[in-house]
Amino acid sequence: MSRWCQALARAMVLSQVLLGGHVVWRLARTARGRRIGAEPDASPGGERVTVIVPVLNEEHRLAPCLDGLVAQGGEVAEVLVVDGGSTDGTWGLVEAAARRDARVRLLAASPVPPGWNGKAHGLQVGLECAASSTAWVLTVDADVRPVPALARSLLAHARAERVEALSVATLQRLSGAAEGLLHPALLATLVYRFGIPGHATDRVQAVQANGQCFLARRDVLGRVGGFASVRDSLNEDVTLARSLAAAGCRVGFYETDGLAEVAMYAGWRDAWRNWTRSLPLRDRYAGLAGWLGLAEVALVQALPLPLAMGLWLRGRRAKPPLAASMLRGNRWLPFVSLQYWGGRGGASSAPYRQRGLGGGAARGAGGNGTGLPGAAVDVLVVARVRSGGGGWGMVECVPAPARLARPDRRPWRTQMRIARLLFAAHLAALGFGLAGLLIALPHPELWADEPNAVRVYDFGMTYAGSLHIVFGALAMLAFGVVALGWPKTLIFFAASVPLSLGSELIGTGTGWPFGNYAYTDFLGYKVLDHVPFSIPLSWFYMGFASFLLGSAIAQGRDLRPRAAWSVGLGVWFLTVWDLVLDPAMAHESLAVQFWTWDETGPYFGMPVQNFVGWSATGLLFMLLSRFLWREDADTRRVPGWFPLAVYAANTLFAMALSASVDLWGPILLAAVLGLAPASLAWRRRPAGPARPDHEARSRRHWRVAPSR
Repeated sequence: MSRWCQALARAMVLSQVLLGGHVVWRLARTARGRRIGAEPDASPGGERVTVIVPVLNEEHRLAPCLDGLVAQGGEVAEVLVVDGGSTDGTWGLVEAAARRDARVRLLAASPVPPGWNGKAHGLQVGLECAASSTAWVLTVDADVRPVPALARSLLAHARAERVEALSVATLQRLSGAAEGLLHPALLATLVYRFGIPGHATDRVQAVQANGQCFLARRDVLGRVGGFASVRDSLNEDVTLARSLAAAGCRVGFYETDGLAEVAMYAGWRDAWRNWTRSLPLRDRYAGLAGWLGLAEVALVQALPLPLAMGLWLRGRRAKPPLAASMLRGNRWLPFVSLQYWGGRGGASSAPYRQRGLGGGAARGAGGNGTGLPGAAVDVLVVARVRSGGGGWGMVECVPAPARLARPDRRPWRTQMRIARLLFAAHLAALGFGLAGLLIALPHPELWADEPNAVRVYDFGMTYAGSLHIVFGALAMLAFGVVALGWPKTLIFFAASVPLSLGSELIGTGTGWPFGNYAYTDFLGYKVLDHVPFSIPLSWFYMGFASFLLGSAIAQGRDLRPRAAWSVGLGVWFLTVWDLVLDPAMAHESLAVQFWTWDETGPYFGMPVQNFVGWSATGLLFMLLSRFLWREDADTRRVPGWFPLAVYAANTLFAMALSASVDLWGPILLAAVLGLAPASLAWRRRPAGPARPDHEARSRRHWRVAPSR
């Protein structure tokens, strides 16, 4: 392990310690909050409230909400159901409720004006139509199931706490076990970043909010421009609460004693799609504090388990300082995860309680109920390393007796032949796709009258977009096994595919880190309806080829520190490839667009943010792979032509597409910044095949060894 990687590991542990301490301090500071209890009786002659319910095709979940609102007491002056253009039976449900209670009114808010969030527009329409006699506005989502005491309890609490706006951490009803694993863990990220509910604040970055049940004074809403002030926000509830805090208002966020229950999602897929939009909480107030909160979630909540598993798989003894220091740093992180799940009732009970399928409210550790507690899916890691005396150390790779050695049953030449065949298939698929894009699509007269040609065309439209990516990934997998062995190849695959897929899922859902874009249907089946399955595979094989090119140059030119140069050059080559690929694949002049951009930028109509996000994603999985490898790639055993050929073929493919739409600037950049420096990795093959050390590797096995 190089000194550079040692320093990186220690920096990561230090970051975890600092951020973990910040999280613990925040949770300790917010541990003693207040809850909203059920108010038994309405105050005579008190202030009244207008309830606004924005709806759009809510036939299947609106009825319980209307039943609860109709049961509210006299403090509710009116219930305005604002429809954004429903085409199902929503109107019938509202009209039936209006016949039961004259306070219920149906308002039309369709069509939504350009530049408006549909929900924000519906709320603004309701605000403008509200009776002038009401002093408060309560917004309620269609999936909320309120109890009859909700409105009077919120009003009483607002008066007691002297807050001008508040919202509620509703009791969540889960659809099943899969959502029970996902949803509580995602809710816990908000507690890590903002603290435990039960407080009011006028600090913009400390505000929490939930638009499912949001109460605010009407005059303070007018002070910030109403819901029109958040018309372009994807998180209109949080942005509105921050706007009120910026205007000097105290904004509260509280749990309740079962006053509002919500069945948000139909399943875990629905939860994931919506959380990718909510997790970043990006708006005009998001800044350094927002990035810090995401870092806290990533390093303190999400990282300990994969980090400890990676160290275990690396098989290092406890004696070297790297493994010991990292595991010692991570063994304290369970205390962060246990911050709020141990309470029993009162102000300390578990926030964001869940109601499971059995009907009971699941509290935290020691609580009662049948739901799944969020702590069950939070990341808990207890890692203990003993550097002396007895006990058991980490898993260690030790030489096996010679009699256990197995000869390499697959010759090196056969393995390399498989890699070459897969690369040939990759080249054929690239050529097939290029011919379809540049010849078949623009000139249907060449093939439309021939049945066999039509079948080939249909096959190409369905499979060509993903076929060359699959062959490219298989080719680099096969080559990696030959050149570096299974462990290093699978580590790189396991690091690049999940991380790139996660980055793309977040990007297509939130616009971060690449910008606002969406994939079309020409690259195969979409994971969670957002990202084609082939996209993470392209990250893998082009990232792997780029990293090997960087490693070869670093070793051949004796660049130090070699690990840093290998990763840096790998990220460089990967980003340069995207400089020429991205503008062409989404260009409006191309017969087929593989993704579309919802924003423009200075780089041939694309935002520069895309390339920053691209580089950051590549840097992340290359750093992680190199860290888990424990050593640099020995490129003397790597046939240098193979990764160079893969990189050049894909870059030339992108250059041909760019040339077809007259994008000559990206072509020049790819040639000068990509292909020219990549050619430095070319190495003449030595006499006789440089075979990987399969025999030495086969004489090693894994066992648990006692510490010394």
